[in-house]
Amino acid sequence: MDPGTNLKIVYQTAVAIKEIVEVVKANQQQCKRLSQRIDAITSAMKAIPDEELQRYERQKSLNNYRHCIEYCCQFVTQFQDEKSWFSKIFHKQNYREEFEELNLRLTQCATDLNLGINLTQIFDPKLDVSDQVTDLDVIKSKLDEVAELMIQKQDEQLRYIEGIEQDMEARFTSFKYQLELAIWKISDPQKAQNIAEEEHGFLHIPYYDLVLEECIGQGGFADVYRGKWLSRDHNVAIKVIRIQYIDERVKQDIVNEISIMHRVRHDHILSMFGACMEPDKYALIVEYMSLGSLYDVLRRQTPQFSWSDRCSVATQLVNGINYLHKFSKPIIHRDIKSLNILMTEHGKDFLVKVADFSLAKIRHEASRQSSYAPPVATLLWKAPELFVMHGKHTTASDVYAIGVVLWELATGREPYADMDVSMIYSSYAPPVATLLWKAPELFVMHGKHTTASDVYAIGVVLWELATGREPYADMDVSMIYVCVSQGQRVAIPSNVPSSFAELISKAWAQEPKKRPTCQELLNSIKEIAIELDTNNKPMAGNHTYVVLLCFH
Repeated sequence: MDPGTNLKIVYQTAVAIKEIVEVVKANQQQCKRLSQRIDAITSAMKAIPDEELQRYERQKSLNNYRHCIEYCCQFVTQFQDEKSWFSKIFHKQNYREEFEELNLRLTQCATDLNLGINLTQIFDPKLDVSDQVTDLDVIKSKLDEVAELMIQKQDEQLRYIEGIEQDMEARFTSFKYQLELAIWKISDPQKAQNIAEEEHGFLHIPYYDLVLEECIGQGGFADVYRGKWLSRDHNVAIKVIRIQYIDERVKQDIVNEISIMHRVRHDHILSMFGACMEPDKYALIVEYMSLGSLYDVLRRQTPQFSWSDRCSVATQLVNGINYLHKFSKPIIHRDIKSLNILMTEHGKDFLVKVADFSLAKIRHEASRQSSYAPPVATLLWKAPELFVMHGKHTTASDVYAIGVVLWELATGREPYADMDVSMIYSSYAPPVATLLWKAPELFVMHGKHTTASDVYAIGVVLWELATGREPYADMDVSMIYVCVSQGQRVAIPSNVPSSFAELISKAWAQEPKKRPTCQELLNSIKEIAIELDTNNKPMAGNHTYVVLLCFH
């Protein structure tokens, strides 16, 4: 291209940039500074003699400058577009690195052109820093506007997804929070470091990137939804934790727990994709298991299990727990129950995965804040004579409760505050409480969870698997506590093969040291599977079940 044409394009492009900069919607100050620098360079070029423009080196420099400012024109145009400017700043805020790169290119072009202008003054870095701060402040002032526009854009793109119109306010808050977070990373080095450390442990998934389609379960600490992870177009289960607010100390504990979950990868451990950690919105995003929990499958009695199926389910769930126990510092599940054993179809077979391990802090905080359970339970004021089966309320038991209230009045404290919540649940306890699977050594004050207490819980799950029934179904919660403490267990029906019944009994032995390890359980299940030639035997159904009653 001849020098005259090149110059004409340069002048036209410089004018176009100046006009565009007047109407950009974001990063106005940096765009304006870029335009001013291009004007200064372009104006100085008018003094270049025509014969000088004919030199090859000068033509090459001119050509490079033309390409540079054409790119600058394309770059600033994106902040003019009514339909996309907000998306640009949502994802990259003030484009600091991009502007720095463009200014560096312009400096090099001006140097090559040798125009005799003061480049140090024109490209003063202090001006750039000031412009970046100004543009960031403007973005901060437009948080609500950007969040609203992002919602409109998402609605237009995803109207075909059922449920996307829900949670409008929550998605608005999420968009706004994520933009604030991005601004903090730029403007506050200390906060940026804290955020980076927190995000290192697992993938943080914004709430606006999730659609909650159907509630499929309500656990002790979370409501579980079948949903969609929009940016990955992936069906997931979303466990919305019942926490409204957490302080920084508790938040760090929860982040540590989630990080452990995220790192653990095994065929029979439920995969966690990431977590949402936004104010008022805390959720775990995990893989979706179509059959639900083992508890659900047993209640539905569909599909029906053969003994081969039972052995397969048992092998898979114990495999998952065994993997946790074999870490150099064993990971204790702490909440093994049929509700936390999830299943999906896998060809003609079942795939079984263990869920919700290592979540003690999340459970505790959710329990503390939960609207489903009052902060203190009726059991705290319950007289000892009411712990026996069919214990009668009397004026004396009322007086006992008054005594506890007087203690509260005198001390200003909560009675039995250090005791595990499952020990004090009573009339409002859920139909299937964690207590049903709890090892007796955990009933004492400060009872410690161990691999052996996990094995005890596996024993109860194996009983469920063998019978299709709910353990201790006819017993009061306080009676379960007394019976298990005394070594009594729910009876194993006579139709359960003796080898499987023996395995259950060993697993829930009263003494922790007498229980097998998970590896020993696996070896036994393998032997039982070979022994049992009853693959087509239907699930135990209409049989008489006898519960061992404890004496008081």
